[in-house]
Amino acid sequence: MSAIADVLDRLRRPTSTGANRCLPCTALNLGVLAAGVAALVRRRRRRSALTLAVIGTGAIRLRGYFVPYTPRFAPRLVAALGVEEFFHARDERDALETPGSPGSIDDSYDRRDASGRSPDDREKDTESDGDATLMTLVESGVVRPDGEDLSLAPEVREEWRAEIDSLRALASADLAAELEASVPTVTETRVIDDERAEREGRWIALGDGSEIAAESWLSRPIAIGELAAIRALEAFDLPLESRFAAARPLRMFLSACPDCGGRVEESTTATCCGGPTSPRQGPRDVLACAECDERLFTFPQAD
Repeated sequence: MSAIADVLDRLRRPTSTGANRCLPCTALNLGVLAAGVAALVRRRRRRSALTLAVIGTGAIRLRGYFVPYTPRFAPRLVAALGVEEFFHARDERDALETPGSPGSIDDSYDRRDASGRSPDDREKDTESDGDATLMTLVESGVVRPDGEDLSLAPEVREEWRAEIDSLRALASADLAAELEASVPTVTETRVIDDERAEREGRWIALGDGSEIAAESWLSRPIAIGELAAIRALEAFDLPLESRFAAARPLRMFLSACPDCGGRVEESTTATCCGGPTSPRQGPRDVLACAECDERLFTFPQAD
């Protein structure tokens, strides 16, 4: 059984399935598969039709598509048919059932989310504050100029990594308890880490007891990474307010996923057919884990 599981794991393509699945590509492949199966049935080649159906649906489920080079020609075909709006509108309806883009611990700390704005709106509001926070980190030696770029001080990265390793071992319920104990304004938490997690991801909602609309939703990797950063910065004489404000921008320095340990790469929220995986805000450049596909940081958009 383990040998079969190993084979299936090698066949899987997370970049084209799950939350990253492109509906136009999937629909196109299902249509081609159905046509092929129907043609074989008409020729009374039922065994071949059954084999094609099993292999085709398996490939679509595990890899996103079975027709070779689908991402290369599907965008042009979908655009020519004029049906891309149907798929993207459907994406928007589905997105209303999930938290959307991840928030930050800082959203709960200063309660800027008390107006009930979406996580995407709050993220845009905090982009201007990010420059000031980054300057504070540079002045304190936490972040250092490295040519035209910035880098995290080695001693900060080492302390941060140790805190991440400690928090990673916790179950989500225990991690939520640590967040509630660490954030002064958080009085209650909710956790999604059950049978819904495979579809919606693993989330922790932070609230102050007022209303659900004011909650801040954190993915598990971001919850681990930010809480670890806040704790690590305590050793560098930064005030509590600065440590909470630094939690979000420090995520741009992650080289490994705080949860699964996978490699972090620059990516985009656009699907292969040009539609956003998060339709509320449109395609954005992001840092994401190459293993679990979790978004870890969203780069500000140019004006």
